[in-house]
Amino acid sequence: MTMTSETGANPLTIIHLRGTQAEMGAQYGRLLQERGRLPETENTLSTLGRRMLEDANSRGALGQLQSMLLRGLTEFLLWRLHRHRLPQYRARSEAFLNALELQPSLLRQVPITDVFQNIVGLAARIGYGPFKQQTAPLALPSCSSLAVWGQASSDGRLRHARNFDFPCAGTWDAHPKVSFCTPDEGLRYGYIDTVSADATGINGFNEAGLTLGAHTRFHRSTRYDGACVLDLCHEIVRRASSLDEAIAIAKERPVAANWGLCVSSATDGRAISIETTADGVRVLEGEDHITVTNLHLHPDHQVGQVCPFPAWSAHADGRRQRLESIARRGLEGTGLGLDDLIAALGDTGEDSDQRAGSILAQAISVTSVVFEPEARRMVLSVGDCPTGFGPYTTVDWSWDSPVGLREIIPTDLVAPRKRFPTPDVDAGHALWRQAVRAAYDRHDDAEQLALIEAAIAHDPEAPSYRLMAGLLRLRQRDWSTAIKHLEVGVLNSKETFRTGQFHLWIARVYSVMGHIDSARQHREMLRTLDGPHLDALHALAAQDEHTPVSARRLARLVYSLDLVDAAA
Repeated sequence: MTMTSETGANPLTIIHLRGTQAEMGAQYGRLLQERGRLPETENTLSTLGRRMLEDANSRGALGQLQSMLLRGLTEFLLWRLHRHRLPQYRARSEAFLNALELQPSLLRQVPITDVFQNIVGLAARIGYGPFKQQTAPLALPSCSSLAVWGQASSDGRLRHARNFDFPCAGTWDAHPKVSFCTPDEGLRYGYIDTVSADATGINGFNEAGLTLGAHTRFHRSTRYDGACVLDLCHEIVRRASSLDEAIAIAKERPVAANWGLCVSSATDGRAISIETTADGVRVLEGEDHITVTNLHLHPDHQVGQVCPFPAWSAHADGRRQRLESIARRGLEGTGLGLDDLIAALGDTGEDSDQRAGSILAQAISVTSVVFEPEARRMVLSVGDCPTGFGPYTTVDWSWDSPVGLREIIPTDLVAPRKRFPTPDVDAGHALWRQAVRAAYDRHDDAEQLALIEAAIAHDPEAPSYRLMAGLLRLRQRDWSTAIKHLEVGVLNSKETFRTGQFHLWIARVYSVMGHIDSARQHREMLRTLDGPHLDALHALAAQDEHTPVSARRLARLVYSLDLVDAAA
């Protein structure tokens, strides 16, 4: 992507809206028409559902049938949730689409992320193998938050750092937008998203100093007559001036899907995590900080929690543990300041082998921000994915301007664009990010493999690249090249869980190749590993002992570049 300035900063769009929700939706649509449409971004957003429902297996007859059935289920559930949207927010979405002269059918796509989460939960509940495997790629490992105050903060003030991860890399991050809304009813509020979207609330704030970020969760408990996440977050930032009010609003209506909301409040001087399932709402609090990623932590919600891939819990918990270690470092020192939180959003782990997987700076991090609720401002990334790398600019919260749109090229930057330690590592990661985007946009195994192996040429010891190159080689039935990638990867792996993944897949390939003793040795090496999140790998190895994975299953495995994992 070509940057718009020598500093690496993308243009930032600021929009001011006033009136009823329908009036603000229409105003926004007209302002975009006057500004000039962004066809690539609009196409990326409008085709998200279709792209997520396809994968490389969709090209065969069986894959096409499965995709067709899944699309039918998705459309039915979208219709159900659309009917239960709050009327004022449905009217806003409708007015926005009408002003842009977009298809009315897109109106039903608003709850798409809620539906995907519920389909993954439904698949886990039913337990039907092919259906469960087909839905696994719908599981997005999205978002990380760290809020600090009191002793964890360098000056005692509340700050809320947030990465928003979403499969629109290259378009969402290229056109960051901050919208300031002055509604006829409720508090003045704002939100961060991208030009062409109207994703109110999920990265939200209001004049009372309340901020909010939503994080994906997966659970067997689902419903199709509750609030979608956009409407829930919209209600909270429009109405809540305190944490108690935010909790009360979350409990007013059943919530359709499973979310973790990191909510911070200048009024209270602290932050909380609100966890939702179809069965209810639970709240977690911290003494001087709180971390939120993609696992329910409240005991009531941990029962029935779904991990769509073996690496899901390791990925989510790995990011949370990294945030916890950053918070502890602040507590043991003089506290975390703004620069520390900016660095956290671009963190790639303490070990030099961290390129992808359970790191904070994800290849699909499309929004990175540090809210400063007490000062009524935020420091926002205006860089490309991962946006945690920056650069960052300061945006003050102000609702005083009339209805309108302005675009600025930020020059007064708080932090420059972060890079990896060497040009080769940096070049390799740029190719990896291209592969991740290709995975979501085109589902072309060969294209992704070529990009990842090009990344390996720059950064040959990176275990995450080696694992995914090996897995993609399996889809080509290229067992010998797959083994080469996997064996280099296991030698360089510094993480216990990643090492376990290598042993599992090496054993599976050797089994298919007829090297039974070698397969058994690697399963035994996996069994001797001890550490968190390994239970799923141990169970798969035990299952393989009795029923080995066939060559056909290896060639039809489903995978996630974000998670750096696969399922056969």
